[in-house]
Amino acid sequence: NTGLNLYKAALGIYALMSWLGAFGILNPREEIVMKVQGALASIIDPVLGPLRNIIPAIAGFDISFMLLWFVIEQAQAAAVSIMFGAISYAV
Repeated sequence: NTGLNLYKAALGIYALMSWLGAFGILNPREEIVMKVQGALASIIDPVLGPLRNIIPAIAGFDISFMLLWFVIEQAQAAAVSIMFGAISYAV
């Protein structure tokens, strides 16, 4: 669960940096921005890549971030449900 929370945090930061760069608020040519975005991309792009191939951008807006976030949320909820089910079954 902690790993998925860290992944969601990385996904959120990656999405925020992408949007801030697109609106010209964040300069993607700065060294620190390139390093952070490169590190996050190495973690997130292998998962987002296949989703981006399946789901096209809508009006230039990439919704694969939101879909991945939703999938992670559902996986966490299912894991908690299974754990509580196992605990209540054992009692």
